[in-house]
Amino acid sequence: MGISTQYFDEFKTHFEIRPGHVFVKPAKDEPAFCVPSAEVAAYPYIILNPGMLCWVHVDIDLPKMPRPVDGETQALALQRTAFDPAPYGALNIPLPAFAVLSGKSFHLLWPLLRPLPPHPSPVSRRYYHDVRRNLMRALGGDIACGVHMIGAKNPFFVRHTAVKYPSGPCTLEALRLEAAPQDVPHWRQLDYDTGQRNCASFRAALAYFHRVGGASEDELAAFLADYQAGANTPPLPVEENWDIAKSIVRNGDIYKSRADRNYGVMGLPTLKGTDLPAEERRAAIRQRQGEGARYSAACRAAECRLAIAGAVEALKQAGQKITGEAVARAADVDVRTVRRHLIIRDGQVTWKAVERQEGALLAEESAQ
Repeated sequence: MGISTQYFDEFKTHFEIRPGHVFVKPAKDEPAFCVPSAEVAAYPYIILNPGMLCWVHVDIDLPKMPRPVDGETQALALQRTAFDPAPYGALNIPLPAFAVLSGKSFHLLWPLLRPLPPHPSPVSRRYYHDVRRNLMRALGGDIACGVHMIGAKNPFFVRHTAVKYPSGPCTLEALRLEAAPQDVPHWRQLDYDTGQRNCASFRAALAYFHRVGGASEDELAAFLADYQAGANTPPLPVEENWDIAKSIVRNGDIYKSRADRNYGVMGLPTLKGTDLPAEERRAAIRQRQGEGARYSAACRAAECRLAIAGAVEALKQAGQKITGEAVARAADVDVRTVRRHLIIRDGQVTWKAVERQEGALLAEESAQ
């Protein structure tokens, strides 16, 4: 059952469109309307962000039912997955105020300490979208879910299962993540199937949009009709396809897409679907992050060495004196970086790595 409406009073300024009234929906596909706040528990959906951006909302559709552990029912396994606070600690972000479960999906709701006005500046709007997008990436949220007038699962509805975490309004800065490729499960290709038709359609249409270098709403709607016609699952209503097409055309500069491939240039296979326990999966992610950091550092070092080598060659060909400062200017790097790589004596250049290798070989020959 839903949680006590006493928590509605705690956040009523975030929920209410005007004092004493909220927007609600009796079903996902039905229009929203206004009711007195006292009736909020009677409706399965409550509308967020009708004007100001007061909430960060993430919709998570579970790709498959979680496996029950000993003595656990399927319903309890769902609740354990949906209400587990561990992911927020691992990401070092505040707990959401509410987590609401129904069916195979759950919604997470963060109230903002400083809501954005109905018409925020482009910088503020872009920052909000960036924060929310990275949060969805890290948690596996539905990228097709919009921002304004969102029909969120109502935590007070009598037939929903919900949790109120000991958390209050937070800032966008507190939710900001630097999402890494291994934290982006939702970018992988989804099958068009029951429970994920919207998200699969959005990702397929977005990939098409970027692949052809842009498309009109008509072209995207036609693509979606063809895409869904080839599946065994019934197509979405035409209106929903048009909403997806409009969202992609309107926000093409915000939404990004990836090819369906292993994560990153390192070609690491996905951890999705491996059924690793939560702690082992987090350990594997941390290990991959370390490997990724070392790989990135090695790539940067290699690029730096190439730039320095090119700068040295350019100075030689120009007949200019080779100094650390001259190499740094030509390579567009800090002079300390040049000194880490080169030994320059009387205009003669030696790579420190080469000198170390030669020293090691001499020591080995002496030992023999």
